[in-house]
Amino acid sequence: MSSLKVPILFLVFNRPESTNQVFEKIREAKPSRLYVAGDGARNTISNEQDIVQKVREIATKVDWPCKLYTLFRDSNLGCKKAVSEAITWFFNNEKEGIILEDDCFLSKSFFSFAEAMLEKYRFDYSIAGITADYKLSSSKTSKYGFIPYPLIWGWATWRRSWDGYSLNLEDFNKKELSGYIKSLPKNQKKYWISNFEKIKNSDIPHTWDFQYSYLVMKRNQNFIHPFTNLVSNQGFNSEATHTKNPFDKFSNLDLGLIIKPYEADIKTTKYANYLSKNLFVQKSFIFKILIVFKNWIKAIFINILAK
Repeated sequence: MSSLKVPILFLVFNRPESTNQVFEKIREAKPSRLYVAGDGARNTISNEQDIVQKVREIATKVDWPCKLYTLFRDSNLGCKKAVSEAITWFFNNEKEGIILEDDCFLSKSFFSFAEAMLEKYRFDYSIAGITADYKLSSSKTSKYGFIPYPLIWGWATWRRSWDGYSLNLEDFNKKELSGYIKSLPKNQKKYWISNFEKIKNSDIPHTWDFQYSYLVMKRNQNFIHPFTNLVSNQGFNSEATHTKNPFDKFSNLDLGLIIKPYEADIKTTKYANYLSKNLFVQKSFIFKILIVFKNWIKAIFINILAK
């Protein structure tokens, strides 16, 4: 594989094994510039400093022609500040690039796909970024489509798309909605407003990605998605910040393949509809209880079969 022209931002923390596996994918892609950012160890976790140091050593073992840049924190900022500030640091130095976290394993084909899309849509301000995420199938295809949401399990974007990001959503006002958010059905609008308000009313936001979703949706922009899944999130476990359920149906998805020549499909809205109706919608308390019960039953059966 020829070297990747666009830079990569690799976000790491305290998972040596998965960091090593993702780094091997980066090594295969051979980016000419690699940025590695890692949060500091938590004082409340014994021996985490040693683990964090080991991860940093793994993530910087560059053995191909490449300029390496690092942003390693001495103290723990938490994922919301550590990640968002790392992305800002990345785009203070680059105009575009690919962003990977240490638990997201990519299909090899995503790198060339992202590189091609970054070039093709560089000056199309209706496009905010490119995702590797497609939860409906893992197959071989040349087609890609568009969704009105950013999905950030392996993604690529431009500085222009990140400009204006606000960790605390200072300009959010539910009485003055704009862009795509304003047009949503009631139960979908409620989902987004609830999360945006939670962030704005918090002294320390619990996450960083809803803020980016707000920015993209406010601008009425789209994300490009492949019509096959190109990322497997293997960070579903009790140690994760948000994805704690190892039996989640989106954990460890199979990888597909996207091939050239890439073909845009502007008519199919299947994935956008799926996300709207299944993920980005306000769910009732009873529905949430049923999901917990379903995962509990699934865990019991898996444990029985493992014996």
